[in-house]
Amino acid sequence: MPRPRPGAAAVVELTCAGARTPDLAALAPGDTLLLYTDGLVEARDAGGEEYGYDRLAAFVEAWAHTGAAGVRDRLLAALAAVR
Repeated sequence: MPRPRPGAAAVVELTCAGARTPDLAALAPGDTLLLYTDGLVEARDAGGEEYGYDRLAAFVEAWAHTGAAGVRDRLLAALAAVR
């Protein structure tokens, strides 16, 4: 299986029916895996717009290089800003 470039991110959706992903990815030291609930993507800003899957995917792509703690901290700050 080919390895993604260092700092790459893969988004895997886990549902009650199982996992759905467009590709398989091997994780290695330094990779970041983000587990989240639907409450994250369904969070709405004051105008009623959901945070959404596209915004989450772009966010993870942009910040994966910061590691797990960096992604967590920035994601919590981003969510606080939309509430």
